[in-house]
Amino acid sequence: MSENNLRKQNQKNEIIIAILFLIGIIGIGYAALNANLTVNGVADIAASSWEVHFKTGSISVTDGSVSIEENTT
Repeated sequence: MSENNLRKQNQKNEIIIAILFLIGIIGIGYAALNANLTVNGVADIAASSWEVHFKTGSISVTDGSVSIEENTT
């Protein structure tokens, strides 16, 4: 076999492998998207509050100003 024929054969093999790989990926994606998921049960969600407390610390401002307003809602 000549070198040119070997290159063509290798190229064909690579294309066939790529096509099979893509078909496999498409099959996995199809199966994942068509999977049925059934969830039975009841869930209760209680009200929550977000109370964030800051410990004392120091802030140094080199330029500009800062204002802090307390929101009691």
